[in-house]
Amino acid sequence: MRFSSLLATALFVATSHIASAQQGYEFEVYDAEIVPKGSTEIELISNYVANGLKASDEGLYATHHALRSSIEFSRTLSGWLQGSVYLTTNSTPGNGFAYVGNRAKLTAVAPSRWNLPFDLGLANEVSYARQGFAEYRWAYELTPILAKSLGPVTLVLNPAFERGLRGSEKHYIDLEPRGKVAFGLGDDASMAMEYYGGLGGIGENYSLGEQRHQVFARFQTEINKHFEFGLGLGRGLTRSSDKWVLVTTVEYKRKH
Repeated sequence: MRFSSLLATALFVATSHIASAQQGYEFEVYDAEIVPKGSTEIELISNYVANGLKASDEGLYATHHALRSSIEFSRTLSGWLQGSVYLTTNSTPGNGFAYVGNRAKLTAVAPSRWNLPFDLGLANEVSYARQGFAEYRWAYELTPILAKSLGPVTLVLNPAFERGLRGSEKHYIDLEPRGKVAFGLGDDASMAMEYYGGLGGIGENYSLGEQRHQVFARFQTEINKHFEFGLGLGRGLTRSSDKWVLVTTVEYKRKH
């Protein structure tokens, strides 16, 4: 299937089935680059909520002092297509360790031969979550990826659109934009400021206090040719956001 056909198919699906993914288990802005064909990646993303929500009116578990983890297995299928699967877990005081759910993602990127003025990609993601851990049991997310490098500075925008497939009476298209500004520190490391938002569904008219707005400062570096390590600190800006979140990432890459 050609890249343009995949884009058209994904957009068609999105207009009829857009859903909300599990929130807070993976703070990641998707880049419009994938590793070479045949490569395998394994990434462990963990975050600890040092100061979070102690109650929820959505029937969800509180996030205060939660340790949330997501392990991702990715395989590059072609020069423009990558597939990923996730396993997510949660651990909170008094409730112990729990399996949360799974996700599957297919990411397509525009080939370099198109010579676009910016990098372009599209991620399609389906997720399942156990009751109490996410608003929807089944969800679908469509995330356009726009990126531009200007010397050592890289700008990335993910205007994500989401909607529940099952497990909720709501049928709004949720807006959850993400983005980052990254500054390269040589070939092996970078510093970035990241933003994660949850604006609510189109037509719901959430107040600013009901919306989620979080900013993160993150450092990423290569340990060797196979491993990368990242560390980030996030601050919530509204009463519906976790106030302080510490994020770590460990990624293993193997090229064939």
